Amino acid sequence: MKVYDLGGNVYVSQSNLSTYEKLPRDIAQIRGVEVKFVDGNLPGKSDFFRYPQFPTIMNKEVQQSINAVFSKIGDEVKKQQQMMVEKNEQDPSTYHWVSLNSQIPYNFNNKLSVVVYRGAGTRKDGNSEYTFSSSQFFNFNLLTGKQIYLKDVLTTEEQIERVNQYLKKEYGYAKGIDVHRDEFYFSNFLFWHDMEYMPPDEYFGIHVLIKDSDSKNNLPVRYIPKEVYAK
Repeated sequence: MKVYDLGGNVYVSQSNLSTYEKLPRDIAQIRGVEVKFVDGNLPGKSDFFRYPQFPTIMNKEVQQSINAVFSKIGDEVKKQQQMMVEKNEQDPSTYHWVSLNSQIPYNFNNKLSVVVYRGAGTRKDGNSEYTFSSSQFFNFNLLTGKQIYLKDVLTTEEQIERVNQYLKKEYGYAKGIDVHRDEFYFSNFLFWHDMEYMPPDEYFGIHVLIKDSDSKNNLPVRYIPKEVYAK
């Protein structure tokens, strides 16, 4: 099926060679949107530094809003890279670097999940060492541009309790999640390989980053199947 943008937020699909039907926006991008990765390196630099942009989101305001989230992160890392350049000039014996990367674990049914990885470190005498690393999870409704948070997925005490029981049984974690604190992303592994085998309204579950309030360290990301918390 081909989709054509006629302007004015009007989209049509061509189901055969002679017939066109007006196509709702939610159907037009139900099978995902295009992802382009931007190389954010300063001139002459070759650190692993890229961030995503989404040029085919049909609502242009939503497109600009979502793209701005990641271009802002790119700008922040570029400033850090400039600081590293200055450090390298002051101390040529140690190479200081930054990195920015991302993955798209879910891009389907008008939902988009993006995982952003940031890092920094040094390299000297062939040895590399991380001085900083972090990950951020973003989930968007592609029709409204609004971010989706864990509290929007687990909306009842019953759902939260079922998830907590699952975490205790499968991972030995008994403290429970906090839907206002912990982060998540939608997950659909088959979609990564071949989206033709995946029904348009299905995803396998969520991955949750549990931020233990009693520790400065985050617990590993835990996978929770959809059937555990489905209403």
